[in-house]
Amino acid sequence: MRQFVCVSMQDPEDPALAGLTIAVAHEKVLAELRSSGLDHRIVRPCGYFSDMGALLTMAKRGRAFLVGDRSNGMSPIHGRDLAQVFADSAEGDEVEVEAGGPETMTQQKAALLAFDVVGKRPKITGIPLRAARGLVRALRLASEQFGDLGEFIVVAGEVDGLGPPRGTTTLRSYFEALAAGEPDA
Repeated sequence: MRQFVCVSMQDPEDPALAGLTIAVAHEKVLAELRSSGLDHRIVRPCGYFSDMGALLTMAKRGRAFLVGDRSNGMSPIHGRDLAQVFADSAEGDEVEVEAGGPETMTQQKAALLAFDVVGKRPKITGIPLRAARGLVRALRLASEQFGDLGEFIVVAGEVDGLGPPRGTTTLRSYFEALAAGEPDA
C-alpha cells in the first residue's frame, strides 16, 4: 500500500467533542496511523448529507425535532463531493484536510429547506439541551451504544459544524433527489 486516506471527525480538540466515545475512537485510530510510518492523509468532514436525510424524513411526517436553539451553523457535504476531496487529498501535500459542503446554514434553515422540498408547512419542535441530555442519560441506561449516539446528536445540536467549502452538490438538490426516490441521491 502506497498511501492510506482516512476519514475522521472535524475539530476533535473542541471540548464539546473531545470526550465523545466516537471522537475518542477516531482519534485512537489516527494515533495508530500516525505512528505506523505509513504515508497518510486525514479528511475531516464537518457533516454528511446522509445524516441530513433524517430532516427530510421528519418533514415528510409533518414535524421536525431539533436539539438546541437551532442556530448552530453547519456545512455538510455530499458523499460524492467527499470522494473528490479524498482523491484530491491523496494527490496533495496537506496531511489533514477539513471539508465542508458548498453551503453554510443553520439547523433551522436546513429543516425549513426539507419542509419546502416536500411541500409541507413547517412544524419544528426544539428540544432544549438540558432535556435532550436527560433523555440521553435515560437512553444510556437501556443501551450504551444508543446512549453514545444520542450524546453525539446532542453535541451536534450545540456546536457549529463548519468547514472550508468544497464540492458543488447543494442540500436542496440532495433533498429533491431523495424525495424523488433516486437510489443514488
